[in-house]
Amino acid sequence: MEFIFNIFMGVLLLLVIYWVFAGARKHREMMYPGQGPQEIEIVKLKDKKKK
Repeated sequence: MEFIFNIFMGVLLLLVIYWVFAGARKHREMMYPGQGPQEIEIVKLKDKKKK
């Protein structure tokens, strides 16, 4: 039971860390709007490589 609880807490921690980083990125896009489109293009390129 404790083992399952530890896995759950680990996943929860990763989600919180990811959420904080994603929030920081959104905040940075608001501060510097000019940098937004470049990041979107990079994401599109990554998606094409996956397919």
